[in-house]
Amino acid sequence: MTANDDHDRLGNHVVDRDRDANLSSGLSMCQRVPGAGVDRASLEPAWLPWSRHPRSDVRERAAKRVAKAGSCGVVLSRLVGEMHGYDAVANATYDYKHLRRYVAELEKDGYIEIERMRNPFGRDRPSERCPLLITATDALYHAIAESVLDTASRRKCPQGSRDSNGGESEKSIAKENAEARLRRRSTFETAAEWGGLIGSYGAWKLGYERTRNADRTRFTVASEASEATGRLLDAFDLAASTGYEGGAIVTGTTDPGEFETIEDAVAEITDDERRLRKWIARRLDDGMPAYIAAPEPTKWGAPHVHIALFGVDVDGEEWPSDHALHDYWLKRRGRGHQIDVEPIAVDETGSWYWVGDGPDGAGCPPAPYLAEGARSIETAARTEAGDIQAIANAYRERGSEPIKKLDPATLDVPASVTASPDAIRQAAWYWASDTRAATNGSEEIQS
Repeated sequence: MTANDDHDRLGNHVVDRDRDANLSSGLSMCQRVPGAGVDRASLEPAWLPWSRHPRSDVRERAAKRVAKAGSCGVVLSRLVGEMHGYDAVANATYDYKHLRRYVAELEKDGYIEIERMRNPFGRDRPSERCPLLITATDALYHAIAESVLDTASRRKCPQGSRDSNGGESEKSIAKENAEARLRRRSTFETAAEWGGLIGSYGAWKLGYERTRNADRTRFTVASEASEATGRLLDAFDLAASTGYEGGAIVTGTTDPGEFETIEDAVAEITDDERRLRKWIARRLDDGMPAYIAAPEPTKWGAPHVHIALFGVDVDGEEWPSDHALHDYWLKRRGRGHQIDVEPIAVDETGSWYWVGDGPDGAGCPPAPYLAEGARSIETAARTEAGDIQAIANAYRERGSEPIKKLDPATLDVPASVTASPDAIRQAAWYWASDTRAATNGSEEIQS
């Protein structure tokens, strides 16, 4: 048996993500994952991932090495080579097999993430022969003593443990891990992948709760978060009171296949939204219409953006054809061909409504439809870190289940958690990507 064969077998194990071994242990998720809302000081040493094992010293050193690698991660073969020599990798020795099994256990318990690195020969997806990259999660950092991460490694990757101010290092660790997730993936296709991102947000908020005199942000204080919601709802009210009787919601969706990573896809979404509006305005006699826009995450993590345009007539001769809109979004903006246009109008009470059936699954009038992302941030700001971690664990428990088929209502979330799991999922994306849930909009419809 070669090392490559062992890589293949480990890869298959990771894809399976079977959690039966965890459940049979009789431990709760909080006991198995110290980062899940449990203070490390309350944990017995037996719950650490390397405890009560004949080779606990080897396992502890491996965990520390992964933690020191920070968001960059460490390749499995390099980890084995550094600890046991590269002959152990080439010959698939017992030492190699032991660490291979160990990292699989850590991944199942939520301490690390394992993924195939991108194929160096230009193939779209990693092959079974690509190296395995191991990256620590927030749970692993919480499980390791403060002395593990020295000053030098903190400067490279601020993976520090809790500082004297109560949580600043935890916040920087969590945010850096979240940003790294966006840099490493073009999509979040599974429940577990979203669970990892939500878990980072929960760890960041836990650091916030432990930090004295922490800054007030939209992700921690509901009153700060409500500004975006108010801006969107006020824009529709002011558009009606200004005299606009109709308009349209234009939604441009990003094809994740057009970008290497989610980070790349998010980077210019607001700029592409602005350019799309200008392109439409050049075709209208009255020029730029009154507008406000709301970027949002799709189920797979790539962004789309809703643009409310007031005073436009989508049935008029000036309005660009569907073909022209799709062609511009694909060829000029490089985001794929999906653009949807839904006409809206005002009733006698000044409330906006969909002229047709509206978008699939809208379930509400245009204004609250655009405010969904902003309201998710409000929900997250009101939710305690422990509840966010419980939601993250519920997503992780569903493993490789496709996120498109997952009904958030079926997640096994404790009854004490009142926040919507889907709202927390969206808020974690806004937090990780530093994306605004609403633009300022036109001056004439600003409150």
